[in-house]
Amino acid sequence: MRVRTPAATPTLAATKFFRHRRTVNDAAVIRETARSVAEGYDSLLERAAAAQCVLIGEASHGTNEFYSTRAELTRRLISDHGFRAVAVEADWPDSFRV
Repeated sequence: MRVRTPAATPTLAATKFFRHRRTVNDAAVIRETARSVAEGYDSLLERAAAAQCVLIGEASHGTNEFYSTRAELTRRLISDHGFRAVAVEADWPDSFRV
């Protein structure tokens, strides 16, 4: 059984520092890679077309805008870029209709 000494135990200040550092880095990555979709989704779809797997998610849980956008993106990935499989996370009645 190994006993951690106080020197080996991270301090709360160190934990907060690393958490803050990671958040700042995540924000920087998002800021550098984010693109406006005001003129449509063409550039987003071109970038996604090169991927083996595309994940489309949202935080609103149920807005009509998200569902219609996801449907458009999925249709175009299949028809314009040859994607052949779609996996969804949905409630049973919603997924049964698909």
